[in-house]
Parts: sequence; C-alpha cells; structure tokens
Amino acid sequence: MDDGNNVDLDPRIFSVLVFSQDSNAHNLPLYLTEHWDAPGPQSILRLTITSPPFLAHPLRLYALSTHFGWIPEAKLASKHTLGMNLYEFDIEAGFEEDGSGGRDSGSETVVGNDSGTAGTTTPASNTDIEIDTDPDSESFSALALRSIPSSALLALLRLHRTRRDLLKKHLDDPHIFSQGNSDTSRCTACNNPAPIDNSAWRELKSRVFSEMDKCPRGDFIGSWEMEEWKETRRCWESKCAKCGEVLYSKGATIGKILEGLRSLPETV
Repeated sequence: MDDGNNVDLDPRIFSVLVFSQDSNAHNLPLYLTEHWDAPGPQSILRLTITSPPFLAHPLRLYALSTHFGWIPEAKLASKHTLGMNLYEFDIEAGFEEDGSGGRDSGSETVVGNDSGTAGTTTPASNTDIEIDTDPDSESFSALALRSIPSSALLALLRLHRTRRDLLKKHLDDPHIFSQGNSDTSRCTACNNPAPIDNSAWRELKSRVFSEMDKCPRGDFIGSWEMEEWKETRRCWESKCAKCGEVLYSKGATIGKILEGLRSLPETV
C-alpha cells in the first residue's frame, strides 16, 4: 500500500473479501473504502463489481451498488435479479431485534438516475452489509435484501411487480388477443354463431401471471417447461365444437406473448 490516496490492491482481493465464507471478513471492503481517506479501494471495487462472481449474486451486487450510489452497476444488478422470487425470502426475520432489521431507514440512495453518477447521494450510514457463510443459501439472499436501503429495495420490488402487471395488461388486451379476450368470439373457420369457450385461454393467462410473480424474467415463455403445463396443453388442444378447428394458434400466441415480454422494463 502506498501512502496518501494511492492504494495498490489486487482486485481479486475484493472479490474474495466480499464473498468470503468467513463471516468476520465481509465488512473489510466497506471498511477499507469508506474509512480510509483514499479513493483507490473504492475505485478498484467498482471496477470488479460487475465480474462473474458478483453477477452470480445479484442481490449482493445491488446492495453494494445502491450503498455507494453506483447507478449503472445498480441497474445491471437489478436486471440480473429478474430470475429470482424476492418474496420467498424471509427478510423480516430479526427486525424485532433492532426495529429496522439492519436497514438504515434514513439513508438516501439515488436509483434510476440517468446521469450514471452518484450525484449528491448520501450513502447509508450502516456499513455492515450482512452476509451468510454460504453464498448459495436462501438466508444469504435474505440478508442481502435486508442490507439494501429502503428506497432502493422498493424500487427493485416495484420493477418485479411492474413486469408482472404490465404483461397481464398485455395478455388482457382484446386488440392483441382478439380471439381469446372477446365474449363474442366466433370460430373463424366455420362462423359458428355460438360463442367459443375461452376458459382455456383465461386459465393460461392466469398461469403466466402466477409464474411471472415467481420469475419476472419470464424466460419460461415458449420453453419446454411451459409446454408441460396443463393450462398450455388445454389451450393448444381447444377446438371448435362444430367443425373441430383449433381455436388458438400456438405459434402466433407465443409470439405475441414474447412481444409483450420484450416491451417490459428491465432495470430500476
């Protein structure tokens, strides 16, 4: 280490410390960057924060990025959380101990600022970002969630919920899915005057909505997993009671769902 503000540290050290299985080591990166009068360690951490070890743990990356006010990194981290179900983690455990669960409710973190800089962001005063001894455990993710400043956590939860709700709105649009979303739909092959039964389409929409709640990334759409759903099979097998024509085109329907998925916001 040099004197002054010139600190020469191997970037790999920070990756090891941040994800160390030694519970006593996890505070060191924050201690080094915030309590030394030197920008070097913080710059090194920022350079390495989007490397694969960090991206493999997006909640930890999001916690660190929002703590320091690193907007581009926070956005990237938020995108990588879309494959997670944030509501399955018990983030309230331990809140009764200190009334806050380790989160500084008064902290301010800028998220969604297009400038890409921290600006006048005031970092959270609590530098003890907690980490479990097993980075792959559910408690590790729960502790990472509890370490995120409240405003940033709300932004992340809003992103996940917004993607689910906007896709539902897309699926319910009668202009996009006219055959399934109209109460007066008729078979286009035989023009049977009797309205078709759209219950299969409604069930499929409900299943997609439920799955988006668990995985807002939505990469299950068009997958083999989706093809195994009973709702999917019933939808593709639905036929006109009079002429036997298939009511819903599998290719066109999946294509329109994917169009809606691609239009959704991906970052906070």
